Amino acid sequence: MTPSRRRREFTKLARAQEAEAEKVLSPDQLRRLRQIDLQLKGLRAFYEADVSAVLKLTLAQKERLRVIQDEASFGTPPGHTGRGEPLKGRAPSSAVVAKFSKEVLTREQRQHWQELTGAPFKGTIQPRSGPPQHYGLP
Repeated sequence: MTPSRRRREFTKLARAQEAEAEKVLSPDQLRRLRQIDLQLKGLRAFYEADVSAVLKLTLAQKERLRVIQDEASFGTPPGHTGRGEPLKGRAPSSAVVAKFSKEVLTREQRQHWQELTGAPFKGTIQPRSGPPQHYGLP
């Protein structure tokens, strides 16, 4: 399957899942789910078109985002453009997002980000491994 087709299939699946969620969740539950989703994505959330549009990120801010992401993911020293080896003890995602927010976003953008993400999620998420589960089926 080509990357383009894979993206289309993924988008189609995501839209179907959103439609199913809208059938069973209240508007407040949907909003909270989206807030938690953005929190869990960390810096990747800022690459989403709707987040970038709401925050009105500038090109300079997007470039700084890439630098901070590289530093957090690969230990790239400041001013160095190459990628290093992945870090074993990477900073928690929330700490990296807080750094980006504090150092790069304006006060107004931080306020919008807070509205988009809501209260910090304190639960845990169990990563899935293996094929999707079909509950109730043999």
